[in-house]
Amino acid sequence: MGMFCNCKNLSDLDYSNKLEILLDNKLALWDVIASCNRIGSLDSNIQNEKLNNILKLLDNYKIERICLNGNKAYSAFKKYFPKLLTKYECYKLPSTSPANARYTLDDLYNGWSKALC
Repeated sequence: MGMFCNCKNLSDLDYSNKLEILLDNKLALWDVIASCNRIGSLDSNIQNEKLNNILKLLDNYKIERICLNGNKAYSAFKKYFPKLLTKYECYKLPSTSPANARYTLDDLYNGWSKALC
């Protein structure tokens, strides 16, 4: 996949350059959970989650691969869209959240590049 696989420092880019890389690589970003209540930043504190309309997204666009950013995204996707896990090429990936300190940048790069390159 184009420029993404050669770029380890995406955080150094401005928003418009990040969008350009996504478009050039035919990538879409969308949260599984559209809104929720949460005290603090822990995913385990999420309550009253409302989902994005993933089924409509998949109906409207040719999507072949779904990458789920961290345990919460994966568990919500699995809970609400279990049939999609076998219908699409799905990857449970290490969270890119700054709160996820157990992964180094190299760990994240290696995990994500397997799914995206």
